[in-house]
Amino acid sequence: MDERSLSSLQAHRPTLRTKWEARLRAAPVTSPLANPDSLVHLMEWTLDQVFRELAAHHVRRKTPRPPCPCGLNPLIAYFATAKVSLHEAMEICAGGKPLQPADAEEMEQALEIVSRREIETFCALCLHNDQRNRHEPHAAVSP
Repeated sequence: MDERSLSSLQAHRPTLRTKWEARLRAAPVTSPLANPDSLVHLMEWTLDQVFRELAAHHVRRKTPRPPCPCGLNPLIAYFATAKVSLHEAMEICAGGKPLQPADAEEMEQALEIVSRREIETFCALCLHNDQRNRHEPHAAVSP
């Protein structure tokens, strides 16, 4: 992403965050941990990470995100709403001009790097994760 586009997107950050929060609050809540009141506190950190990735100018490859086995990961909707909000912000920053496909792709890849890392970390801690629950249930003890 060129410096002008990145600077424009960073300048649009407060509006981006506000619209992202509105989308997140409108999304279905899949678990108590997916409560938007909890997740909004991560937004500034997430945006810092995405902008850091965009500024790094390194070659990114698209890698598929492994699915969440149970579908309850609260970060799935969090990052899905972030993607929509970032696209909208980029369109606004383009000022009516067509959005550069390369810029959109680079933004998506930067977000993918951050989201994949965070979703995988959360899934590793999940009690529904098949890797952690390989033992058989304990037999009931008879009196």
